[in-house]
Amino acid sequence: MLTKLQVAYDKFGDWLGVLSNCILVGAMLLTVGNIITRQIASPFGGTAEVVGWCSATLTALALVYSQKRKAHIAIDILTAHFNKRVRATVQGVGFLIGTVIFLMSAWQIFARAIKMQRSGILSETLYIAYYPLLWVLGVCVVLFAVKILIDALLKFREASQK
Repeated sequence: MLTKLQVAYDKFGDWLGVLSNCILVGAMLLTVGNIITRQIASPFGGTAEVVGWCSATLTALALVYSQKRKAHIAIDILTAHFNKRVRATVQGVGFLIGTVIFLMSAWQIFARAIKMQRSGILSETLYIAYYPLLWVLGVCVVLFAVKILIDALLKFREASQK
């Protein structure tokens, strides 16, 4: 069951990685277009704002993909000297702590999105409501927390089998 969930999440993470790459390409095209337009006429208004939103969104979307690829930094100076069972247990506990931290972060992101939605805050340059991006960010952080919870459970299973 856990392995099937892992495979499904990995496929979903691949899709999120592709989507984040598409957003990156779009942001780069917008930036280059703005530079070219600046040489000919006046530049696009709000380019920096849109590129900032794209950066935040693609980073959030890439979290699950990065966890799948184990692209995040792991420091194992202490655990490298432990046997495999202890190492897997310590890593599982670390993943559980990370799950709690990221769920708390998502909670605060959702709270901020609700506050911005209720107060009607708009972006400074384009006057666009950007709280939906916070909702996307919050969902991505929750998905990341679920992914590291799956990794924690897999580590605990690995520790119990050795």
